[in-house]
Order: sequence, then structure tokens, then C-alpha cells
Amino acid sequence: MDQDLWAHILDVSRRLVGTRKLDPLLNEVMAEAIRLVGAERGYLVLVRTDGSLDFRVKRGQIEKDVEEAEDQVRCSVLNEVVETGHPLVLLDAQQDPRFGTAERLVIPGLCFMMCVPLIARGNIVGAIYVDNRSIRARFNEEDVSPLIIFANQAAVAIENARLFEDLEKARDELEVRVQEHTGELQVAVEQLEQEIADRIRAEEAVRKERDRAQRYLDIAPSIILALDEVGNIRLLNREGRTILEYEDEEVIGRNWFETFIPEKNRKTVKGVLKRLLAGEVEGIEDVEGIVITGKGNEKLIRWHNSIIQDEQAKVIGVLSSGEDITERKRAEETLRESEERYRTLFNQAQDAILVANENEEIIDANQAAS
Repeated sequence: MDQDLWAHILDVSRRLVGTRKLDPLLNEVMAEAIRLVGAERGYLVLVRTDGSLDFRVKRGQIEKDVEEAEDQVRCSVLNEVVETGHPLVLLDAQQDPRFGTAERLVIPGLCFMMCVPLIARGNIVGAIYVDNRSIRARFNEEDVSPLIIFANQAAVAIENARLFEDLEKARDELEVRVQEHTGELQVAVEQLEQEIADRIRAEEAVRKERDRAQRYLDIAPSIILALDEVGNIRLLNREGRTILEYEDEEVIGRNWFETFIPEKNRKTVKGVLKRLLAGEVEGIEDVEGIVITGKGNEKLIRWHNSIIQDEQAKVIGVLSSGEDITERKRAEETLRESEERYRTLFNQAQDAILVANENEEIIDANQAAS
């Protein structure tokens, strides 16, 4: 997924977090989902407390309510996604053997559909459904990941808005109870404090989701490297090719350890990858290591690593960002050597040398002055 799209999703997520009213938030989520994948229409449902589906938003590209939505889209598709928690994607609904002739999905002209769950803190709170009815192959499989990521962000914002509305409702009820039953004031205050604490926890969850998305953007100016489970290179961005002095077609598919890691360091670096793939650590930050470039130069890279999981939470690789700190380390070493030379000359001088601060207090003296 390109960085512009990541930046757009992050920007929209920040805007959603700031929306406290549920209905405007749901409309914005639906409109953005349609824009994100170029859909012709979409539906957003929430799960009621009894498990039934509540069709909250029904929207088309022309920004007006879609009529008779429940007659046109079978609830079985949304029910399946809500029940399983897994996205459902049909590249051609009419030809797909699961649904094309099924009695539960008979929608003339429907070519492509995607339905993804809204999951907040491990709970399925609803689902987003989008489709195209008249333009074949309008979508492609690459549209699925952005919609899933956006849905995860939107779900947290929706739960936060729900909590905020519940809090406002609780405050209104509290005012009535105080007026009618002043003796129950203390109990009501304790309930309000608990609701405020829940709101703080919800906002903290939103912040963590936002920070996770921000990390994807932070690595853009550096090396972006993706390895599969055996260490073969699946992705290397332009900055990475520049730093490593290779062309893209020369490295994709190569083994990272055999191509870039000095032989004496390979065992240690492979051990880091093994721990990441085994789930022993979620990510290892600020790890420095030597790489050998395509021109035979040694460079010192500071790495940030995280795991890549599929929809079943199976670890399938590692995503890393790297910063070239070679010149910085050289400058630090030069400065250290310069300081050592100064200290040697300072201590070996035959004349007494005193160093005073602005208050004329002596803060250093060489051996001749001792």
C-alpha cells in the first residue's frame, strides 16, 4: 500500500476520533469507505444487544439514502461477516460458486462486493458492506487491505462515540435523579466516575491505534524492507535501494542474510528473525547492524522491526524500517578522538592551565596546575 494512502487513512482516522456524535460519525465512515475503494454504494450496520443487525447508514455515490436496502442486499452476507469476524470478498458475485446461484444473494447486476467487520477491542460491533452493480472489475484485491485497516480505525471511533453518548445520557439521567432523589446523589456520582474512567480507557485505545498507523508513516524516508518467513526479500523501497546500492530487480527474491549480512553476523541476525516469527517479541527497536551494499561498502543501519500477520493471525513475515547512521557514527568517532587529543595535550602541557566558569570558579586544571 502506498504511503499517500496510509497518510490519507491516518488523517481520516484522526478526524473520526474527534467526532463525538454517533450519527454524523457513522455517515462519515460510510462516505469515506465508498470513497476509499471507489464503490457505487455501501451499507453500515451495527450489532444490537440481542445480536440482530441495525442498518444505520445506506449510502450511494450521489450522497443520498439508498432505498429498500434490505430488499436488495441479503442480510446473510452481513450476518456471516458479523458471526465469523472475517472479511468476505467476491470478485464476481454472479460467477462465484458460493453465492452466484444461491437463493440468499440474487441481486441483478452485482459484479463485486466486499464486506468487512468492525472490530473494537476484540468485539465485533458491526460491519461495512460496499459493492459495484454495473461496472465489472471496478475493484481489485488490493482494495481489501485499506478497507480492513480503515474499518479497524473506524470501529474504535464508533465505540468511543457510543461511550460518549452513553456518558451524556447518563449525565442527563443524573440531573433528573438528583432533582427527584437527592439521597441517591453519592451513588450516581460514583457511577459517573466509572463512566469517565471507561471513556479515558476508550480514548487511550484510540490513541494506540493512531500511533500504530503513525509508525507506518514515520518509516517512509528510511529503508522499508519486507521479508518472508525464511528471510527472502519481498519488498524494498526506493530509499532502501539507494542506501543498499542495488536496483529493485536485483534484490527481490534474494535471501537477505546471504546478500546483505556479513558472514560473521548472520547467525545473530537470523536469531532475531526467528524470535520475531515465533512471536516471542512483538518488535525490536533501535537495533544496529552492519550491512554489505551492492558495491561492497559497509554501512551501519539502525533497524525497527515488526511482524506481518495474515487474517488468521499467523505470522508470515517481518516488516522493517532502517536508518543509515554510518556518517553519524563516523562523526561521533572523530569527535571522540578529537576530545582525546585535546585532553592529552591539556594534561601534558608544561604550563599550568586552569579552566573557570562564568562565576570564576575553577572547573578543570591540568597536571602542571595541580
